Amino acid sequence: MSMHHTHDAILKHIPAVGDVLVTSQSKPILTLLEDTGPGIHDTTVAACSHELYERILGIGPTDFHDSCTANLHASLRALGYKLCDDPLDFYTPSPFNLWMNVPLRTKSASSFEDWWAPPAAGQKAGDYVVMRAEQNCVCVMSACPSSDISPLNGPGGKSHDINCQVFNPV
Repeated sequence: MSMHHTHDAILKHIPAVGDVLVTSQSKPILTLLEDTGPGIHDTTVAACSHELYERILGIGPTDFHDSCTANLHASLRALGYKLCDDPLDFYTPSPFNLWMNVPLRTKSASSFEDWWAPPAAGQKAGDYVVMRAEQNCVCVMSACPSSDISPLNGPGGKSHDINCQVFNPV
């Protein structure tokens, strides 16, 4: 899935119910069918990574901390897949960050803590999205592994479990 190509396909930055998300070849891959939350999702921020932690949070070069990037590559390796022929698994596509509130900005935020906005009004535990696969695909989910070292979930924020269900075609 390509967030950049999806922006072009739907002519906006935040997909809504009925929108089709596409690949880098602009082929449909997922359609957003239901969204019980406030409809705020990020498609612009890169997946968190060790390099981001080093640059912004001061994590040492040899200090390992889980990240969405590490989770993606480990999950794909466990299934026998990799994203490209890069032996270092360097490439990571831009994620579809469900329920992450990142306003588009024309000026720099004053600090890393100001980069994200608080959860959108109306967001609550139990919110869910339903997506239909438009082609065979592998989906990897990661629940904010950096919440103990970043301000992403607000003061005292913490990660919450996520659940995924795969339904057979009707």
